[in-house]
Amino acid sequence: MEIEEKTKIGIGTRETEKLKPAKVKVVTIDISPPRDKEGNVIKTKAGKPMDDKVTFGCKHPNKEDLIELSQVAFIKQSKVTESGLWFNLDEDKKLPKNSALSTVLRHYNAKDLSEMNGKELDTVVSESGFLIIKAY
Repeated sequence: MEIEEKTKIGIGTRETEKLKPAKVKVVTIDISPPRDKEGNVIKTKAGKPMDDKVTFGCKHPNKEDLIELSQVAFIKQSKVTESGLWFNLDEDKKLPKNSALSTVLRHYNAKDLSEMNGKELDTVVSESGFLIIKAY
């Protein structure tokens, strides 16, 4: 479809189907930098590519295709906090102890990311209305 044709498309009337929170099963694990809708790596304001993010491809009971989860809700300082699953390493080349990703691993009794494959995860609706991993 040409750009000019795309600019003539109007606003639809159908509501987007929202999945309800449910237990989902991890089928795939991806570690890569976040990308925009065109597939380009998103860069920081300084022009440097963003850090890698972990994305779990999960089977939801009410959807045929896999859903991608790369955010988590967890308890931090007595409050529910939402965060992306950023893949960073500390000076010992390990996942930082208090990172959101480490919180998910501990919550689901996994010593590393490979052990998340096949796990069932709880989900909740995020502040922005999308399903995210529940780790509390």
